[in-house]
Amino acid sequence: MKLLSVQHLLTKLRTACWLFLAISAFHTLAANAGKTEYAAYGTPVGHDKYMVLMANGLYDPADPNYQAPDYDHFARDIMAWNDQQIAAFEQRAQTFFRERFGVDIAAADLAGRVMMVPFMLDPRWEYRVYNSSGEQVPPEGWVVRDGGYQLVVVDPAGIDLGGEFAGQHAPQGAVAAFGKFNISRGPGNSHRHDDLVIHYQSREPVLHNSGFPVHRVGTGALIAPFEVFHPEYGAGWGFAHIFEQNSADGRRQTNNRNIMTFPSGAAYPDWLKTQ
Repeated sequence: MKLLSVQHLLTKLRTACWLFLAISAFHTLAANAGKTEYAAYGTPVGHDKYMVLMANGLYDPADPNYQAPDYDHFARDIMAWNDQQIAAFEQRAQTFFRERFGVDIAAADLAGRVMMVPFMLDPRWEYRVYNSSGEQVPPEGWVVRDGGYQLVVVDPAGIDLGGEFAGQHAPQGAVAAFGKFNISRGPGNSHRHDDLVIHYQSREPVLHNSGFPVHRVGTGALIAPFEVFHPEYGAGWGFAHIFEQNSADGRRQTNNRNIMTFPSGAAYPDWLKTQ
């Protein structure tokens, strides 16, 4: 039997190695086909997480062919809550508004003066996360579904607050909110197991000239400080600036800028830490 030379063996070994590397590279390229790497921004010193959300939708609010989804869609189809969970969330909203602002929605003396309104933000706002520290967010962002309850003062004379705001007066149009951001980190708007859910609640009522004007669209901005909570990130702060403007052709331009940072050092009730 003819023995192969050492040099010949080395040549065959090098050839096999190059073939293996070429096949491995091909499979890697195939597995990553269609995938794009995006920059992952670092977390600021002193924080565990920060996120930047924006809305820049331009739409026709009077479009007769469009029906915006409502809170029932948000609760059942996006949050995937059952009847018991929906009822429990409504009760928590009532408890929050009563304890923080001293507003008992069931109180006889407030009948017709305040409203607790379920809502889902119109998807035509195009509300999205564009920056989330430590994560790769594509240029088109992650779709944000926003829903919950708003407490709205409708009495032209306003109401006197209690709770943490005892002695303060809230004019007509003052608003507070209690809700969830459901952020889809995947394509489309359907419920996914990897959705990122962040709870939020108003830090203070949003008032005229320092927040929510009575007639907001086209005349002023909403400036809203709020508390946020996530099971992994903990308690945090959020600050949103929202300005809507009607164009000459009747379309509405939304401009929302929202920054959230974790932690905040805020104290949260035990029940909220499990949400």
